[in-house]
Amino acid sequence: MSRPGFHNARSNGASTLKASMLLASQTQLLSTLETKLNALTNDLSTLRQTNKHVHAVVYTQSPTALSTICSRVRSAGFQVYELSGKTKVTDRHEYIRKFQRKETTPKVFVLTIKAGSCGITLTAATRVYLMEPCIDPAHELQAAGARRQL
Repeated sequence: MSRPGFHNARSNGASTLKASMLLASQTQLLSTLETKLNALTNDLSTLRQTNKHVHAVVYTQSPTALSTICSRVRSAGFQVYELSGKTKVTDRHEYIRKFQRKETTPKVFVLTIKAGSCGITLTAATRVYLMEPCIDPAHELQAAGARRQL
């Protein structure tokens, strides 16, 4: 027989441990992301100097990282389109249409791998970035292939 409150104490301890692990995981993600963001913005800025028509696609697995990436790339002076699982279908089509336009404005399309694996074709992209390795390599292949599908 279990004592009253014993089970709750264990589950509260487990909840606290899970919360601590999640916080540590997010902190590590943001620390690693910072280094990758510096490399990404440096590469995009170099590309912009040599090619005014740069259209880059950036894939991330993390919805948390998505907003951070968008903010950093915007502050570097790029026009940014953001797509995640929460993006409305009508907005999704508009962002894709705007990104696909052949303009001299440097553009960056930032999306989660899961949202990007749903029939998106971005043939205007001149460069594709995968910010972190994916658990399922098929998602990476599909993401990189989205540039060539049209």
